[in-house]
Amino acid sequence: MFSFLLYLGENNGKLLAWFRFLICVKITQEFQLMNILAEMDVNLAEMRKRSSQGYKIIDLEVTADWVTPIHLIALAASANFLDIQIKCSSKIETGRYLNRIKFPYSTRKISSSGTTIPLTRLNVLRDDYILGAYEERILMIVDKKYRKNFENTLKYMTSELTTNIREHSRASDYWILAQHWPATKTCEIAIADTGIGYLESYRGTPFEVDNCHDAIENALEGRSSKNNIERGVGIPSTVRIFTEGYGGEVVVMTGDAMGVVRKGAYDRYRLRSIWQGALIGLRFNLKNVNIHPFLSGH
Repeated sequence: MFSFLLYLGENNGKLLAWFRFLICVKITQEFQLMNILAEMDVNLAEMRKRSSQGYKIIDLEVTADWVTPIHLIALAASANFLDIQIKCSSKIETGRYLNRIKFPYSTRKISSSGTTIPLTRLNVLRDDYILGAYEERILMIVDKKYRKNFENTLKYMTSELTTNIREHSRASDYWILAQHWPATKTCEIAIADTGIGYLESYRGTPFEVDNCHDAIENALEGRSSKNNIERGVGIPSTVRIFTEGYGGEVVVMTGDAMGVVRKGAYDRYRLRSIWQGALIGLRFNLKNVNIHPFLSGH
């Protein structure tokens, strides 16, 4: 289903060990989540494979008219972690969108005007004010009839997930990317880090496990990896809000494992590669939701 093109570079006709290869990974999938995730999995595995072989440039060919945060943030964060440069070719309109959101390099600041929601990289310890500006940028483009209600949901989710990164990931930075499609009232928000991942974060705790799927389930069940600290409710509450409240889908990825949560269902998938750190993606349709019944302790 997915193909990769290999380009061999030459230097004055000589074959050198440091040849620069341009590997083409593709974004062809648009709105069907499982197809997007399957393509992302293939692309991430190809990037890691080529990085291990010494390649430094990936040629990304985008043929889809619509590109989504979960796939884009994974490619950008992985490229940064692997020290690979992404060269992107696409249709004109798609290319303009990618340029506006600062893909693949991201930005570390939010401008005071405009409606574009950029791919943003934040420092775990210092950039809460940038996260606040990012939340305001998301709310700016949300339909007014949902805005006030969604503000509570959004700020609860970002607070819980970024606190989880700060306390458990040992990462210095994380990435966030969001998109809203007004015609369908669909939102997608993704947050990713390239820290130690869930499996390692549980090591040496009462909830230590020996595989990444069980580590994800620990997180989904709210089992905290911080000894003697009553935390761990953030991820399960967030999942309940977006799957039961909004009727959406939540993707959780770490190591060689990925879980997809929907209302009443949880599916496990094994990745072709390793995701260094953790990624959480949320896809849902906007509506007014009372989040309090989904919060732990209510």
